Amino acid sequence: MLVIRIGGRAEAFVGTDAGVRADPEQAALLLERAARAELAPDAPTHRPFLDRVLRQVGPLCRRRLDAVEAARWRAADRDRLSRRLIPWVLSAARRAAVQRRPAELRRLDELVSRLALGMTAGEELLLEDLVTRRAALSVRDVLAWHERLRPPLATEDVAVPQVELVAAVVFGPA
Repeated sequence: MLVIRIGGRAEAFVGTDAGVRADPEQAALLLERAARAELAPDAPTHRPFLDRVLRQVGPLCRRRLDAVEAARWRAADRDRLSRRLIPWVLSAARRAAVQRRPAELRRLDELVSRLALGMTAGEELLLEDLVTRRAALSVRDVLAWHERLRPPLATEDVAVPQVELVAAVVFGPA
């Protein structure tokens, strides 16, 4: 039985000869059993089994990290509304460049960066609300939406969820 902290969440995994699976209920039962158990001073460590379970839990942890990343940022989803707005905003940026309006060009460039690099799910929902309203949408509306939001985090400022082994309990034959 393994308890692994992934970001702010603890995940419980149970390993058997058949493989490893996320199973919080079984893990809780095993922890209760461990609390009642008395360890023999010469109890074997079962290191080969533990090593195998740790290798097998790796892909499960990677999937959990992928899910955290997908829920947090939507940049990888090419069909998002934000991605579909980029060509429209780039057209406005070209007009601003031709008309020599550097302040507007800078603002539009920041907007394209937000749309391209990803947003939180909440930001995406606010954008969807803006686009689906009854009034005609203008680039100024989207710029105003962008400027009301807090500045997007730089890539180096985004906290990477840490993976930490909290507990590993190996049970031998009863």
